This record gives sequence, structure tokens and C-alpha cells, in this order.
Amino acid sequence: MNRKFYLIIVLLILVSMLGCTRTAYSQITETEKKVLLNEKGKGIMAKYIEPEVLQFNGKYYELVESGYDNKLITLNNKNEFCYLDLTIPEHPQLKVISPGFPGVNGLLGSDAENRVAWLVRGRGVYMIDLDSGKTGHIIAGNYGRVDHVLLTDKERLLFVIVSFSVEAQILYAYELLKNIDHGQIGVTGIGSFYSLGKNVLLLSGNYPKEPEYTGWYLSDSFLTEAKANPGKIYPGTDPLTKELMKNNVHGLIDGMEKQLHQRKRLLFGWSYTELKRPTQPVLVHWDESIKDISIDFLLLQMQDNADQIHTGPFHISGDGNWMKGIRIHTKVDPRMEELVVWHLQDYYPQSMSMGISLGYTNKDPGAFMNHSKLGPCYVEKSTSRDGILFLFKLNDGLEILKETGREE
Repeated sequence: MNRKFYLIIVLLILVSMLGCTRTAYSQITETEKKVLLNEKGKGIMAKYIEPEVLQFNGKYYELVESGYDNKLITLNNKNEFCYLDLTIPEHPQLKVISPGFPGVNGLLGSDAENRVAWLVRGRGVYMIDLDSGKTGHIIAGNYGRVDHVLLTDKERLLFVIVSFSVEAQILYAYELLKNIDHGQIGVTGIGSFYSLGKNVLLLSGNYPKEPEYTGWYLSDSFLTEAKANPGKIYPGTDPLTKELMKNNVHGLIDGMEKQLHQRKRLLFGWSYTELKRPTQPVLVHWDESIKDISIDFLLLQMQDNADQIHTGPFHISGDGNWMKGIRIHTKVDPRMEELVVWHLQDYYPQSMSMGISLGYTNKDPGAFMNHSKLGPCYVEKSTSRDGILFLFKLNDGLEILKETGREE
């Protein structure tokens, strides 16, 4: 009897040790938390969210949004796609999505709205559909680098990959569902690329004879019309592209970021002057038929001046309710970048709240995530301390906006 009792105790201890190894978490003391927050820096904006500080000592890579509650996407030490599961924030866990895939490291990206993710390494793109777990790999041509990865059709899992090469951008198509590599599908001028979903692309590029202005164009995923005019994108005649050109709106060439939301039908961009300088950030809205177009000029929320400027990467969350960007306070220290989020809802003037600070950041290694109990969150990986995560509860920011609104 005693021998069986001791065996049970030993087994329980071993299981406990294995569990701790798998989750690899530990508690942060209040003193350690203060030190870590001081190192991160609060920033100088009045509207500031103080994060929770989490510790997770497992080996993982950068973080991108997944589109699922409580989960972010990363790579583990075997370069496998994993979820960083924060269902219990104090007990983070790594959970492998696709064993052995992609097997290399590189630049992670995702389209959380459509629950797909990818990794870019040189000309190689490794894709995964998070709903089905289906994976695929394509080599985008023989030269250049991959700048954009777009899912243009969720049902077919059709991706368009944009490779940059000197004076042109070369487009390739890959159908993940059937593992069909369509190869090179067209060549365009330098510009921005967005997917409206349902096999529709929104592209911008320079006019052949007037490079200081931007032309916009709607196309199917295979650039049927653009193929007839290789290397050129001519301005479209539909209501959306006409309104964009009328207001001289430029897209942003942040290939791995998301400035367009398909279901909420909005685009973040900048209105330029004739001197080729961005003057006003804008939110562009359209209806389901892409005919009723409106443009909100963000006169207060993102006003640049001698004291501050706004810069990318700008990124809209998978649910379309939040956007992040960087604010630089030029008179304080132009090297210090303050991470800012904005709430995107129609009841705000110009459909956007005033900015809320998440403190200073270093190349912004974080992602949005909805939590089943905490609501919308932003999770940032510390760049100064291994194993440290900052979790911002964005509902705290909404309370701050309400309080400051009452004071004003």
C-alpha cells in the first residue's frame, strides 16, 4: 500500500513538472512590474492605458493577430505556426497549429478578418488557413522581394502576392484550397494594393505621364484588364476610384499591414497636396455596391504639427473596431515612438475617436486580440526583456475617453 501511495505521489509531481514546462509561466511581483513599466515608458499623452505585465518564458517569435478570441499567432523554436493562447492571461500557453510547417523563420503576417496567416522568407510565401488548417507554399518568381500578400477570395483561398522589382511590381496568384500555383499574373506600376474581398482588388499606381499623381483602379484578382497594358495602371471610372482621385488620396505602401477592412468597408489613407506632401489622414467609406462613397478628413484625431507627427505602420484590427499607429513628439525626442490606438465607430466625429496612448514602443512588436472575458485587447512583446508581455485592455481606454469627454 505504501509503495503504491509513493508511486502516485511521484507521478503527480512529474505531471506537475511537465505542465509547468509546457506553459512556462511565472508570476510578476508588483516591484518587478513597476520596473518593467518604467523601462517601457508611459509616453506623454494624457489618455494612457496602463497594461498588465505577463511573463512567459517559452520560446516564441513575433506576434500577429489571429481573428480568434484569446489567441495570437507566432512561431515556436521549431519554426512551426503556433497560437499564443491567453485564455488565462497569467498562464500563457503555446499551442502548435501545424506541426513542422513552415519549418523556416521570416516575416509573419495575417489577415485576421479572414483568419489566414502567412510567413514571407525572401521570395517564398508560406500560407495557412486557420479555419481548416490547410497549408501551402509558393515561390514568387525569380527575383525581387515580396511586398504584399492579399487574400482576395476566402471561399477559394485565393491569394495574390506582390513582388517588388526596381520600377515595377509583379503579381502572382496561388489558390490554397486546390494547391494551384497560377504563376505570374501581371505587372503594375509602383503603388498600393488592397483586397475588397469577393475577387475584387483595389490598386493604386502612378500615371505613366504624370508620376506625381496617383491613379486608382478596380480589378479582378487576375488583373484581366491590366494584363492588356503591362506595367501601367490607368485610373478607373467607378465611383470609388473617381472619389479617391478627386481628393488626391494615396494609399500606404505597408505591405504586411492592414489599412482596409472588407466587412466594415473602410480604408485609411492620406490626402496629398500638389507638392506631393501628405496633408490630411482620411477614412474612406463605401456601401455594399461600391457606389455611395464618403471621405472623412481626420482634422483633430491625427493633426500633425511642429510638435508631433504621425507615422506607420498603421493597422486596422480584424474586427474593424480599432486602428494603431505611431506618434512622434518632435520637441520631446524624435527618436521616441509612442504607440497610439483609435476607436473606429460611426458615433465619433469623422468615425474615429481621439488617440489613446499605449506608451513608448520599439518597432511595435504586438497585435490586437479579443479576449472572451476582458474584451478587446492589445498585446505587445517587450523588446528589452525576454519573456515579458504587455496586455492592454482597450475597454479601459474607452472609459478614459468617456471621462475626458465629461471634463471637456
